[in-house]
Amino acid sequence: RKASRDQLNIRAFLDFVHEHYAEKLSLNDLAEAAALSPGECGRLCNRVLHQTPMNYLLSYRIEQSIPELLKQELSITEIALKVGFSGSSYYAEVFRKMKGVFPREFRNHILKF
Repeated sequence: RKASRDQLNIRAFLDFVHEHYAEKLSLNDLAEAAALSPGECGRLCNRVLHQTPMNYLLSYRIEQSIPELLKQELSITEIALKVGFSGSSYYAEVFRKMKGVFPREFRNHILKF
């Protein structure tokens, strides 16, 4: 019974993140979407996704930015804003932490091939 409730809550959480990742979101927003308290949302995400709700949101934003980097149509700043970051410096910092390189380096390296 708890497992099925967890599945429903995590599905609501994931659906909300995947639909609204480009918006300014707080932990309260994420928890509310899953019909949970912020604390319970954090415990559920740690249990099921092995990361915090906000880290999942950040990693999803980074993954959504990669196709944009490869298209080369937008600047790094435009991409950062498009996927929900407040600016390019924080985007670059999070990108480097998750991918090991800065977005510009990632773009330049991939486009060499």
